[in-house]
Amino acid sequence: MARFPNIETPDRSTRDDFEARYELLVEHAPIGMCEVSRTGRLRWVNRALAEMLGYDSGREFLDADTAVGGQPPLIDEHLFSQFATPARGAAVETEWRRKDGTSIAVRLRGRAVQRSEHADDLPETVAIIAEDLRERRGLEERLRTAHRLEAIGRLAGGIAHDFNNMLTAILGYSDMLLEQLDEQKPIFRDLQEIGKAARRAAALTHQLLAFSRRQLLKLEPLDVNAIVRDVEPMIRRLIGEHITIETRLADPPPVITADRSQIEQILVNLAVNARDAMPHGGRLTFETTFATLDEGCVSSHEGCAPGEYVRLSVTDTGIGMTAEVQAQIFDPFFTTKELGQSTGLGLATVYGTVRQLGGHVWVYSEPDRGAVFKLYFRRGDSAAVEQIPRQERHGPPVGAESVLLVEDEATVRTFCKTVLRRHGYQILEAATPSEAFAVLQTSGRSVDLVVTDVAMPGMNGYEMVRRLRSMIPPLKAVYMSGYADQFSQGIDSNIDLIEKPFTSAQLLRRVRDTLDRAS
Repeated sequence: MARFPNIETPDRSTRDDFEARYELLVEHAPIGMCEVSRTGRLRWVNRALAEMLGYDSGREFLDADTAVGGQPPLIDEHLFSQFATPARGAAVETEWRRKDGTSIAVRLRGRAVQRSEHADDLPETVAIIAEDLRERRGLEERLRTAHRLEAIGRLAGGIAHDFNNMLTAILGYSDMLLEQLDEQKPIFRDLQEIGKAARRAAALTHQLLAFSRRQLLKLEPLDVNAIVRDVEPMIRRLIGEHITIETRLADPPPVITADRSQIEQILVNLAVNARDAMPHGGRLTFETTFATLDEGCVSSHEGCAPGEYVRLSVTDTGIGMTAEVQAQIFDPFFTTKELGQSTGLGLATVYGTVRQLGGHVWVYSEPDRGAVFKLYFRRGDSAAVEQIPRQERHGPPVGAESVLLVEDEATVRTFCKTVLRRHGYQILEAATPSEAFAVLQTSGRSVDLVVTDVAMPGMNGYEMVRRLRSMIPPLKAVYMSGYADQFSQGIDSNIDLIEKPFTSAQLLRRVRDTLDRAS
């Protein structure tokens, strides 16, 4: 029987041709291959394995293998014996030393090649296939990190939902009491401190949601130049007079689709980070420009997609960062500051927000050479930006309309009911959507507006409003939410939304604006 089925009578020239093709196949195979003797020395090695270990060619690696004090044996006696046994298919993971002295993890499979007549019946050589595990290990680590962040994100979302409900009551009631008290009374200042603490707690919750990509986003076309100009005065107060601010803004103004408050928060976080990197003063530069990322640009940045972008760069002349620090700066709770000086969420917030908007963050830094953060956002339509003049109002807005209030958290529901009733509104209240339908049916009253939480037991707020509108077509709605879940993430700009925690003034303004807006 012929050794090769396709060759009936292999002559010398055919065998030579086959061996040449076989050698070519092995030499150019994308996986490392070699043959190792009983003493651990190499008989042959292909290019992929040589390059895996940092050598330019198989010949260079073979020379290093035979040199005194050169490359150590690829396998020891134990591995040789293991590969020489009849059992097949077992894989062994070990470490090999590269030409530059570093180590890499590899997975090996081996088979006996040339038998001998020794008493131990071990073969003279074994053939080995070697897989470089660096890329796989990197992917596994990124997967573990992604799962860890997802778990933290779910935890943050659950905490935020309950925490923001409590903060709504704390902040709301303290503001209501402040409106009724004389500023000269000692308790007035105490209530102000309660309000300040609640706002700081709300900001911390907001950062937790931002890095986990669960913060509430009301997306709309934004002029990035206008946001930089508007937030610059606040940043100047934050960073101090010892740091100079420069702005380089593109013309025409770049437009992105994003949430304005989140872009402002990004700028503030990066400015504070830069301030801490320049304790003795320096220069902070904000720059906007247009950028095109092609396949060549994105190939070296994982997760990036080619396309047209707006680039927002924030550059400082501070102490810079080592490569080790750069690798961790976006990790939640990582900080180089002393205990108690930072939550470690500032840059994690930046990264989470930009990625949630479909953008990318690139960082360039060296010790004593400063740092630049380049944020890439998908380019929007400049014609979509509208300048809407703000209407000045005096005093809290009032009304006489009928409002259906649906909120499963009793403290928030009671607070909202109290505020709206005090300012003239007629209130029907319910703890759940099913209760809301029952209340409407029992009362026989029509309502002008629904104020509802988004996440509720049994049915979310959006679905409830859709069903109510089939009964009351002109019905308007204000949605309340403490974090962005699967129903509220990436809210359309046409939806009237109020984010928890909120004050009585914010609730009254949102309700009045929604009622006054033409259907």
